[in-house]
Amino acid sequence: MITFVSLLFAMTLEADVRHLAATTDARVGVAAIELDNGNAFSFRGDEAFPMASVFKLPLAITVLRRADAGALRFDQTYTLTEHDFSPGHSPIRDRAKGQPVKLTLPELVVAAVSDSDNSAGDFLLHLVTPAAVTQQMHARGANGIRVERTEKSIMATFATPAGIANYAKDPRDTATPDAMVRLLRTIYERSD
Repeated sequence: MITFVSLLFAMTLEADVRHLAATTDARVGVAAIELDNGNAFSFRGDEAFPMASVFKLPLAITVLRRADAGALRFDQTYTLTEHDFSPGHSPIRDRAKGQPVKLTLPELVVAAVSDSDNSAGDFLLHLVTPAAVTQQMHARGANGIRVERTEKSIMATFATPAGIANYAKDPRDTATPDAMVRLLRTIYERSD
């Protein structure tokens, strides 16, 4: 049941988002849900937006599901070498100073999600494949999430003259706000 406070909040949120979208050159998309009652708000929620590092959450879910199924092991140690280090934000790479680094699967997942480490994210993406991440998201009802490239590959496109503009229009490695909210809701509900 929608309470007066929920209704007032939703009306204010919608007005604020529409005002923000009208006063910026950026393309704005927002989705939100009240988890206790299911009231939802969506503004351009079905449109795809570049995910950037947000892909690391769907990646972590896929890796953990694979580990739960026995296809990956939590006690396995992986060695990352200079070849595995990715550009952009990577505390693992920065601490390694060009030397190989040994990390367990849980350490890689934490580095990818908590530190947004590009090297950890790309390494994990090679373990499970981008297609597997997209498939796992679709199995969870988050059909608007697409993972197709590594951070290293995406960062290489930025080096071209129209790189950032092309990235912003590319349908790969995108998510809709509605799909991301559905994913977050399934995490919250711990449903499969």
